[in-house]
Amino acid sequence: MRPSHLITACLVTGLVVPSGLAAQTATVAPGRSIEIVLDASGSMNARLADGRSRLDGAREALGVVVPAIPATARLALRLYGDQSPRARHDCRDTRIAVPFGGAATAATAALAAVKGLTAQGYTPITWVIEQAAGDLAAETTADKLVVLVSDGRETCEGDPCAAARALTKAGAKVTIHTVGFGVDSAARLQLQCIARATGGTYFPAESAVELANALRQATVTSARTIAIEKPGPGKLTVKGADLAGHKVIDSASGTQVAMVSSLGETVTVPSGIYTVTIGADAWRGIEVKAGETTVLMPGRLRVEGAALAGHAVVDPETGKVFGMVSATMDSLAVLPGTYDVMFGKAVWPGVGIESGQRTILQPGIVTLRGASINGHRIAAADGREVGSVSATGASMPLPPGAYTVQIAGKAVPFTLAEAQRLEIDLRTPR
Repeated sequence: MRPSHLITACLVTGLVVPSGLAAQTATVAPGRSIEIVLDASGSMNARLADGRSRLDGAREALGVVVPAIPATARLALRLYGDQSPRARHDCRDTRIAVPFGGAATAATAALAAVKGLTAQGYTPITWVIEQAAGDLAAETTADKLVVLVSDGRETCEGDPCAAARALTKAGAKVTIHTVGFGVDSAARLQLQCIARATGGTYFPAESAVELANALRQATVTSARTIAIEKPGPGKLTVKGADLAGHKVIDSASGTQVAMVSSLGETVTVPSGIYTVTIGADAWRGIEVKAGETTVLMPGRLRVEGAALAGHAVVDPETGKVFGMVSATMDSLAVLPGTYDVMFGKAVWPGVGIESGQRTILQPGIVTLRGASINGHRIAAADGREVGSVSATGASMPLPPGAYTVQIAGKAVPFTLAEAQRLEIDLRTPR
């Protein structure tokens, strides 16, 4: 099983640097090779608190940090997620945008490489880690660093933490510092595990200013002593587990070793790195230590008044469906993160799921009394058909918004607020 993907910092040129990003001098010891790996997956189009995209924030941060790396260092830039649109499902989308060279020359090239970068693809962290380690294998410097900047977790097969641990055991002598840029708790745990496995350090960042500080620290931080893994059993607990259960899979071998459910939320397993299934999703990079208990707390999503046909819970980056909420199962355990929830073809976007918390959606519900057996088309404000109601299914839950419904050949407008119940009676003259 391949490990999940890594992301490292973007570089940009010709940008106006905001006041909070005053240039800072980085001190890098001679004999150091630094590869910045930049996340250009689709989720990097998400907005920061100041309204800019994450990718724009990364460009600005890198535009401050990269030119300050001393010329004595060697520098390279690897990108992933920028070449293939989501529809291609490309889990090998990575390229070495700037090969290793002297920092001064490489910095200029790196800033140019990210100037017109488009964020669009997947997050294959496992694959990217392996490629970055290969890039550094030819370097003869004593200090070899990967600085991985990611705004999310692995979206392809493999466990990036297991991959990082395998590289260390194989004697790769590569230190991976990880930077979580606006990440949820599941991604943070994964990035922390990657760093620990290689003697690296995890740095959090929520803004361009914080990202600049994190990158500056990552380029000057040396490797830590890697803790020796103690053999022996540990425990794994999934709080709020589903009745259907969650598979516990050894990430190194791909073998299922246990099952956790609401009937038994804790299992004992050998120390190691595990993947735990949550619906159709997978929580990767779960480290269990001998004599200790690792606790996972999925979030829970509930849709009030859910339709019998169900509502798909979708990853906005990949379009993958991670589960369904319906009238017969109106709540679902979900990994912490941000999702789109479907109501017919209408999207309730950006639904945030927090670790250990319950998120409740209260859609509006439109009902047509006296609906035709042939049905009535419902469209969003832009004219896209999102569903229909008929004599056999006269009600439809919808996200808050403006809609039209076809009645006697006319598009009749209506607006729904959260939890609003709207009845349109066709049995009375209009």
